[in-house]
Amino acid sequence: MKKIIFAAFILFSANIFAQNTYTYSSGGWTADIADIASNMTTANSKIIAIDMYTGFDDSMLADEVHYNEKGAEFIANRYYGELKELLVR
Repeated sequence: MKKIIFAAFILFSANIFAQNTYTYSSGGWTADIADIASNMTTANSKIIAIDMYTGFDDSMLADEVHYNEKGAEFIANRYYGELKELLVR
């Protein structure tokens, strides 16, 4: 079975969210991405969404859009955790 991994990124500063007309709900958007992955999974391809939002905060950003070293480590750990599980299976 093929496994397709995608990151559910929503890594912007709180300031950008405050200016955006799209109202973001941390549980809503992340849940929507998980639902998309679940709905697109087939018998031959499993779609895996990695939640990059939960636990991510503004201290992990170098500016309002780009992550810093702390953010890069956070993201790498999220990918590693999922890949480690997939490779063990």
